[in-house]
Amino acid sequence: MNAFTKKFACLLLTIAGLVILPTLAHCGSLYFVIDRSGSMAPYAGEIKAIALGIIERFPDAEVVLFNDKAETVESKQDLVKKLQFRGGTDYGQFFRQVGKNPPHALIFLTDGGDNVPSQGLHEGLTLRSKGVKQWCTLYIGAKRKVPALLTKISDKVIQNPGISAGVEECLVEIKARKGITDDYRNIDIENLSKKLSSY
Repeated sequence: MNAFTKKFACLLLTIAGLVILPTLAHCGSLYFVIDRSGSMAPYAGEIKAIALGIIERFPDAEVVLFNDKAETVESKQDLVKKLQFRGGTDYGQFFRQVGKNPPHALIFLTDGGDNVPSQGLHEGLTLRSKGVKQWCTLYIGAKRKVPALLTKISDKVIQNPGISAGVEECLVEIKARKGITDDYRNIDIENLSKKLSSY
């Protein structure tokens, strides 16, 4: 099933009110969101490796990149092409885009530097109200206090983790959370950790 067919099928299921079907696993039940603003450049190598691991392990998960704008990654080749660290950080832009088809679970990787924090908070809370059941934020590269915006919209904020370890911890949280589709509740954490560390 190509990307267009998958999105069209998901749209039809949503319109028909059939989102409780197992097919929901193919409709973006898990989003892995990467802040690709200029301040994230020091972590580029590790971020790219983890993102490639997520694409391999969860081919139906959505990988979303954002800085001043947000876009979805369609393949490993697409990731390598689009994952360029530059520009500012606009959480609101990303939240609005994801709100059109909100996931059940979201892993949010950022260094917390939103250019318009008040707008980001409003849009983030709006996104949460649309059915995101689990939101795990990895706040990296900063010893300063976690911004209030992130603590208010996240179920869990993990500060300064190794990125691979942080993703693994988020997946454990998602697995334990009730209401998430079986595809992500049955994650083999140990196997995933080995895959990620091999990149």
